Amino acid sequence: MSNTASQRPVRAARSFLYVPGDQPDMIEKALHRGADGVIFDLEDAVRSDMKLTARQTVAGWLARNPDPESPVWVRINAKSDLLAADLEAVAQKGLTGVYLPKVSAPSDVESLALRLDDLERASHIAQGSIRIAALLETADGILDARSIARSPRMSHLSVGEADLAAELGMHPSPDGHEMDPIRMNVVLASASAGLNPPIGPVLTAFNDLTMLESTSLALFRMGYGGRTAVHPSQIPVINTAFSPTKEDVERATEVISRFDEAARHGHAVTIDIDGALIDEAIVRRARRTIATHERSNHGH
Repeated sequence: MSNTASQRPVRAARSFLYVPGDQPDMIEKALHRGADGVIFDLEDAVRSDMKLTARQTVAGWLARNPDPESPVWVRINAKSDLLAADLEAVAQKGLTGVYLPKVSAPSDVESLALRLDDLERASHIAQGSIRIAALLETADGILDARSIARSPRMSHLSVGEADLAAELGMHPSPDGHEMDPIRMNVVLASASAGLNPPIGPVLTAFNDLTMLESTSLALFRMGYGGRTAVHPSQIPVINTAFSPTKEDVERATEVISRFDEAARHGHAVTIDIDGALIDEAIVRRARRTIATHERSNHGH
């Protein structure tokens, strides 16, 4: 697929709020809950007998809101019959992308991309504009994460840790640190493919905001860009955890200033206020901090 729209990056987000697709009241309020993006869910959050209702509800909302103020994603069903119907209903103007669950191989994403090509042409939507987020929930998906990440439509990766743990026979502790090697693998795959940083998993104990804060900060330190939420009360905690502090921004600004001053005098390195070395790698991290801060303060 060779088109400019498919190569255009989707701005990174700190928080995504999952909203059940069969709950119209929740859907109407979703964009005003403070999350950087929303994921209307047609999969796990919807009973099998409510799948059609959910699909129609989300499709109706998209039709009424062709230019939403925040990124809007839809998690579709992985089963082929449901997947086709879901896609046909939600592939509309204003849809940022689709979350594809249970991705186990690049072919899963390639097949979805071909369907989106056809739907965009039929609906007169800019070719390549609907992106894909791959939800890795199987051992095969984790082991093939690097290839999966290289799809031209790919925005970011996520790990479905509950399903993955069940397949692997794992019994993670509340903070999930047993998943850290897997999480790091997904960070590496994302960086290698030039994607936005991966998005962390839901904390289902949504009332435990202390655990949410500590695990979110751990994910941030590991290289994750944000995480998903299942309740609006989680959003402020997540947004704060994945945003640079005032001190981070001040230090990054100072690092960039010192490096630029050194460059004007023909030097490739310099030192910071604590006497530590500043080189191009340190400056790249400082610039990323500033960019994240600006996105946090000016929205998406």
